[in-house]
Amino acid sequence: MKKIEWKNIGLDKLILLLAAGILLLVIALPSGSSKEQSNESKNSAVIEPILSNTNDTSSYEEQLEARLKEILSQVKGVGEVDVMITLKSSEELVIQTDSSKGNSITEESDSQGGSRKVTETEESVATVLIDSGGGEQVPYVLKELSPQIAGVLISAQGGGNSVIKNEIYEAVEALFDVPVHKIKVLEKQ
Repeated sequence: MKKIEWKNIGLDKLILLLAAGILLLVIALPSGSSKEQSNESKNSAVIEPILSNTNDTSSYEEQLEARLKEILSQVKGVGEVDVMITLKSSEELVIQTDSSKGNSITEESDSQGGSRKVTETEESVATVLIDSGGGEQVPYVLKELSPQIAGVLISAQGGGNSVIKNEIYEAVEALFDVPVHKIKVLEKQ
């Protein structure tokens, strides 16, 4: 059997061996209890419907309109209410990505005194995929951003009263974080 001489191994080879050992150790560790695995499958099941409903902004608008109409109609003096909400964009999903960057600088000089310097930059980005439970790979979703509200139009029976109108403005501004100039309150016939 050949004996390894540690003195002759370079620092870069030693670091590579250490990294390979750590990688093997991480791979060999158990993946967790069955309870954690069931939670993982629940999470992937939650992601799947989110991915399938990304273009369903009209139902989101309708839900917001219905909730606002319901709450405003219960306010004293407002009366019967109709609400229209417009959105700036659709729902946005922020997915996890892995990125890496590398730089390499090469300096060369020739026998005649000339020299040149070459700089190379390399960048790669990859989407992190997870198993959806059915053997299908889907992007890992970090967060889901709701569509931003562009404007709100409210037609209320009490919309002619300046006090009621002001209360409606304040309520919509507080609920949706929409500036007052993007809200219009009208008196309903």
